[in-house]
Amino acid sequence: MESSDSFGVFLKNSFGDRYLYEVNGIAFNQVGATALYENHFGDTFLKETQLYIIVGTDSGLLIDFLKNRQRSDSSRYIFVELDSVQKRLEQEGLLADLPADFSVVTLENLWAQANTFKVNDYLYIDSVSHVNSLCAVDGRLSEYRDLSLKIEDSLGRRKNAVVAEIGLAYFAERQLENLAENQTESIVLKDQFKGKTAVLLAGGPSLDDMLPWVEENRDKFFVLAVSRISRQLLQYDFVPDLVFSVDPQSTSFDVSREMLQMWDRTIFVHAYHASPQLVGQWSGRSLYVGERFPWVSKMNPTNLKVSPPTVTNTALNAAIAMGFKQVILVGVDLCYADNGITHAGGSNESIAGPRLGDTLSIATNDGGQAETGVGYASAISFLSGQAQMATQHGCRLINPNPRAAKIENVEHVSLDEIVLEPLDCDPNAKLLVLLPDSADNQTRQEYYSSVLEELNRADEQLKEIGKLAAKALSYNEKLFKNKKDARKAKAQFEKIEKTLNETFSDLSVFVKKYVIRKFLKIVRPNYEGTESSQEMEEVIHTYYQAYKEGSSDLRKKVQSAAERLHSRLDEENSHPDFARLAEQWQKDKQPGRALVWLKLHHKTAEQLDNADRQLFEKLEAEFSDIMAETETGQMKKVRRFRSLVGVRERAMRYFRAKDEEALKRLDDGLSIHQNRVAADNLGSLVKGLQLELKGDIDGALTHYQALVGDVYNHLTEEALKRILSLALQEKHYEMALLALECLSNAAVVYKPKYAELLRITGNVMAAADAYVAYLEEVPTDLTALIQLGQLYQSMGECQAAQQVFDLVLEQDPKNQTAQNLISSLRGVE
Repeated sequence: MESSDSFGVFLKNSFGDRYLYEVNGIAFNQVGATALYENHFGDTFLKETQLYIIVGTDSGLLIDFLKNRQRSDSSRYIFVELDSVQKRLEQEGLLADLPADFSVVTLENLWAQANTFKVNDYLYIDSVSHVNSLCAVDGRLSEYRDLSLKIEDSLGRRKNAVVAEIGLAYFAERQLENLAENQTESIVLKDQFKGKTAVLLAGGPSLDDMLPWVEENRDKFFVLAVSRISRQLLQYDFVPDLVFSVDPQSTSFDVSREMLQMWDRTIFVHAYHASPQLVGQWSGRSLYVGERFPWVSKMNPTNLKVSPPTVTNTALNAAIAMGFKQVILVGVDLCYADNGITHAGGSNESIAGPRLGDTLSIATNDGGQAETGVGYASAISFLSGQAQMATQHGCRLINPNPRAAKIENVEHVSLDEIVLEPLDCDPNAKLLVLLPDSADNQTRQEYYSSVLEELNRADEQLKEIGKLAAKALSYNEKLFKNKKDARKAKAQFEKIEKTLNETFSDLSVFVKKYVIRKFLKIVRPNYEGTESSQEMEEVIHTYYQAYKEGSSDLRKKVQSAAERLHSRLDEENSHPDFARLAEQWQKDKQPGRALVWLKLHHKTAEQLDNADRQLFEKLEAEFSDIMAETETGQMKKVRRFRSLVGVRERAMRYFRAKDEEALKRLDDGLSIHQNRVAADNLGSLVKGLQLELKGDIDGALTHYQALVGDVYNHLTEEALKRILSLALQEKHYEMALLALECLSNAAVVYKPKYAELLRITGNVMAAADAYVAYLEEVPTDLTALIQLGQLYQSMGECQAAQQVFDLVLEQDPKNQTAQNLISSLRGVE
């Protein structure tokens, strides 16, 4: 990283904005900072009660912008700067007298300052925003993008910890939606496969190369797979023994829907909160992981646990619990392929192309380096912890991929060195024996009825909790408005709390978890001091209003779940109301449930009248369309992550490190990127850098010169700088002057360098003109003033030199260099 002195002087644009060119380049030259910020950030900084962690200050301009904007009294702003830039801003006095709600820190001090600003209180109410300043978005200094990625990673870990602590309503809602299918506990698998070997298949790029080995040795191990690779497995006509899914989002269905075609050949193991579109449209046998109900219930037996953060972690946790002596990880790469491809062939991510921007470098099993994303980097530490636990349980974890992320406690053993023994049983038959019989009509009806009974119990308790909350709100008004009623109101509060905590303890706790963020509104991160009576009244009101709203919202969810269970019971009837069944399936976005029903009740289906048959065919067609859809929401999201922002900085980082292999990997990725125009331009830069490292100067110049045209951008600037460097190295001064002329015409910061090269090459008059042009725009650059004065002195223009040196002393009366030069002029006289 550059020192604070290397940034030079602050420049000023025509809008009056002062900035460091090395930080912001020409970002503010066409449109002033204020207009640019208003357009770029919009209402980003107008949220109430928010902690903003902002990467970079844009040479202090973003601080000034926010200081002059109306801000929420309950919000805080932490700017995270590069150490050298922070020191430069301090030298200019730009960090003096900051508002109390502002702080500028380096990464080293970020979390200490965040704790001072009560970051956990903001996290509890989901009110921490990670924002990139324009210099971090632009990435002129690659250190800003690295800084942003590190903050994204550490903030993500803290958010995950809070989510794990307080839970999320979203998971509970999916849990209630899956109640009908959360029938058989996965605990039946525990310790049933001691001494055996399992292979866990995930979606990393190496899956393509290793799947043939898995097929070849299929009789020697059990196969567990994550659901998102189902499309690829079906292309090989390969079906695992168990297929796992965890994520509750609809995108999980988008990437995993092909698994529904395996219904009769594998067993589905899903988290209690997995996507209902997968769980409800699954026709085969299944097991659930986690708890059946989101509140304490007798219907929550001991079960295997969900292991965050990914489905791979949950599948591995299950494999360890099942008793396998070794688990071979295939496609568990946790990093990208050398060409930037992030997932196995055939996946949406692979189809979208390589991910080349916003990456981190990590060590691989072969001792090399690979790129990865923040999510994968975080998962590495989780997997390391699981691997340690596996060792303690006598389970050995092996990853045969040399280019996978190196993970502590996971052994790297090549495929030909892995010792395998043939299984003594058929995996599928073994698994089916373990599963209780839930395929008959009576068993399903009994289960649905018992779940309905528990839902009805919960609904009644939630109703009573709502009534108690309404009473408390009424008493709250009396407590602070009528002193005579205060004592009575306090007694009633105590009675209500006792009832909530004792009589309805299970459901009251669940209400708090479900709407925890509403309860946490009483937490004020910026609060200091004692509450007034009015504030106390507001706190109590917020508390019981959260109870009231939470119990009301939950009743709707519970009643909706009960409706679904009644529909499931109707599915079991010999003469169901098919139109009502279809209505429920469509409401749940599960048209494929009609096919599940058909497989279980084909005789009943034969009795459907024409209207019901047409309705069935409509559902079947709708499901077929969904299964055939290619431009899904998940695919659109993946394409957005294939941006090439940050690739230029990454290339230059590799070049400075003389890492030819890394540049080759980047070049390979660019060659297959779908944004051909941008990728080809970046490819020219990368190819030039590779040739320059190899010593092929002419070849490098050819690629750099291809980037110089009518439009000036960061890529053009980088190419011109490389041309300049090579031209000076080869003493091609005309080429060097041409490159510097182009640079100085586009950015004033290059004019002193252009002037100096003109002087060195003997064109002193042009050099003086270049200095004068520069100093008209940047009159505070004392170094350039002294250089101009010395140039005049060498030309014999002593009076002009004296005037220039006097300008230096006007700004810095103690400048020893100027004083010495003036003395030398007098000696000449």
